[in-house]
Amino acid sequence: MTSMSGKARSACRLVEALDASARRQPDRVAVLQPDGQHSYAQLARDVHALAVALTDLGVRPGDVVSAQLPNWIEAIIVHMAVLRIGAVLNPIVPIYREREIDFALREAGSRVLIIPGLYRKRRYADMLPHFGSKNLAHVIVCRDRYSKEGPTPGTLDFEALVERYRGQSAAPVPVNPTDDMLLIYTSGTTANPKGVRHNHVTMEAEVQSLISDSRVESGEAIFVASPLGHIAGIDFGIHLPFRVGAKLCLLDIWDPGVAAQMIERERCVWSAGAPPFLQGLLYDDRARGCDLSSLRGFRCGSADITPALIRDAHARGVFAYRVYGCTEHPSITGRPGDDVDLAANTDGKIFPGIQVRIVDPEDSSRTLPYGAVGEIASKGPDLFPGYKDESLNASVFDRDGWFLTGDLGTLDEAGHLTIMGRKKDIIIRKGENISARQIEEMLGDHPAIRQVAVIGMPDATRGERVCAVVTLRPGMTVDLAGIVAWLDRKGIARQKFPEQLEIVESMPTTALGKIQKPILRKMLMERN
Repeated sequence: MTSMSGKARSACRLVEALDASARRQPDRVAVLQPDGQHSYAQLARDVHALAVALTDLGVRPGDVVSAQLPNWIEAIIVHMAVLRIGAVLNPIVPIYREREIDFALREAGSRVLIIPGLYRKRRYADMLPHFGSKNLAHVIVCRDRYSKEGPTPGTLDFEALVERYRGQSAAPVPVNPTDDMLLIYTSGTTANPKGVRHNHVTMEAEVQSLISDSRVESGEAIFVASPLGHIAGIDFGIHLPFRVGAKLCLLDIWDPGVAAQMIERERCVWSAGAPPFLQGLLYDDRARGCDLSSLRGFRCGSADITPALIRDAHARGVFAYRVYGCTEHPSITGRPGDDVDLAANTDGKIFPGIQVRIVDPEDSSRTLPYGAVGEIASKGPDLFPGYKDESLNASVFDRDGWFLTGDLGTLDEAGHLTIMGRKKDIIIRKGENISARQIEEMLGDHPAIRQVAVIGMPDATRGERVCAVVTLRPGMTVDLAGIVAWLDRKGIARQKFPEQLEIVESMPTTALGKIQKPILRKMLMERN
């Protein structure tokens, strides 16, 4: 792994890689979207132009630039331009509204905010009067000129800025390895989003892990639909492809048919995303007829994944595999070799250089033996140095610097990690702790079930009762007796059998496809 632990100042590695690719392969396609493409030369040209523009707007090294953009080429240009001038990028997912954004702008002290004009029938500039940050000096709007209302008063037009400075060059600003480069807000157990900091050391370690895991080489194509405002989308959709000189096939609005056609046409060799992306490629009628055999790998994470989904991918010729990480520690596990059983039944193998302990959830100083279920604690070169709000650090780092993930799992002697749910994702029935994840894994193999979430519902006599919430495959049906019989054949304790079954059309999910159990529980309580 390349080291960046020294104190010498140098340019951001991603910036250097883009410059090198633009010199070596100027005409090669860097980014392909349904509505157009950018060569490496065009991408570098626009990054230089925006970097000069931001500098003229007063952005200095260490300043924060916030960007709430969809998976558009502009998001990539902004990312690289901000890093080029030594500033800190604060990417914000498009689904966030006034409250979350205003909190991020205030805490981050953002100097510039970059937003879309109109995206998915939402005019983002309508939020501007609700922002109270004193540091915010400029708002830049992308594709504003194409909206019916026209350009937003008091804002700057992204396209006009790039056109104005096109042809000018911005020398990359040298940075210290431990300088922050990313500030990403993520939802968690606190009332407000938590600002996760990453610096050049942690991101360099992360990208080296991804290069090793994906095995993508220069000139090859990869497909990404994960939001570029999340750490996963940043890793897969920006740092990985442009560090190796690959072609990025990018989709802004998820459509399984369009995605499958892009993969087939461009012969994409690798992809990554949450389970809904893989499910769409495998099960959607519009995607069924497409050839996905070029995909050497599909890295699947960010939400619960059933063994059946991984096996179905293998049946289509795609080596899909489960992985584990989070915004704070992005890549803890990776591809477990080429073993299909390990890919389906574990969440991958611990990356070289990463340390993992399974600890007692009530006493993190006590390490549990192999095979025991406990809280996952981790260390490693890509582990974040801390939150923007330093008061939050004490609750997630123990006194020896181990990061307490809040996730439960088991570890085997060969280094394969299996996630067993959240620390608080436990149903307490008659005083017995029941892992929701274990039941979900077993029900996930049921031939009638497409998605499953197991939650605890209030019960006057038991404390909580086990409730299975499912969506079904087309033309299939199931009842409570059927899933109990299915679990009975699996040989698990009867105390874990669901006592309630709810069949729904769809699950409430996050942008990354993670089922939102609190919303699901509230919905069912109101319905019943």
